[in-house]
Amino acid sequence: MRSLTIFASLILLFCAACQKEETATLKAGNCSNCINFNSLEVGQQSRYIAFKGNRDFEEQKWQYESDTLVVRVSAKTGDNFTFEEYLTTDPDSVRSYNVILVDDSAKIELREYWNGSWLFQGGLLINLPLAPANYQLAEIKGWEAIVTCETAPCYGYLPAYQQQEFIYNDLYVYRNYEPMAWDGNGFFAIYNAKYGVVRSVSVGSWIPVGNGWDLIIE
Repeated sequence: MRSLTIFASLILLFCAACQKEETATLKAGNCSNCINFNSLEVGQQSRYIAFKGNRDFEEQKWQYESDTLVVRVSAKTGDNFTFEEYLTTDPDSVRSYNVILVDDSAKIELREYWNGSWLFQGGLLINLPLAPANYQLAEIKGWEAIVTCETAPCYGYLPAYQQQEFIYNDLYVYRNYEPMAWDGNGFFAIYNAKYGVVRSVSVGSWIPVGNGWDLIIE
């Protein structure tokens, strides 16, 4: 009996050590030239890896895919910035749109609803407040960011968020699922001023699938 107790204790110690080691490998996100809404400048660039996830409300399994999206700041006029995007699999697939920094917000102005941006697929105008506010806590379930609200769009707060092996602090969630009521796609983005957009996802209403982009930290 004593041997079994000792053996069980050793197993618990081993599991605890593994957990500590896994936690120790997590890193603080850092990207020296990523798009930074705190000090937005021409030449800043963020790269994203594509993923696809099932929206089954239980496991919500998802996996990364081969596409890589490049988003860069190409021009500036006052507080008005031009963003350009392209897929590395098709460098000629350039999409451009305006981002205006005003009233402690980044306002994304698209030229086309669905084809104006890969990163932003939530309408022609998306407002991302950058100043701290008393938003409700958001919940991460699988690949999806959950915010309970009665109006759209709505916003949530993530004090700490893990994506791949990186930990990000003080992030916000923009969530607009209203178009799903008329068979359109829902959209959410996880972001803050320092890192720009960390994750963005278009969520299908007819087909329960999320197509998203995750920030690549070099």
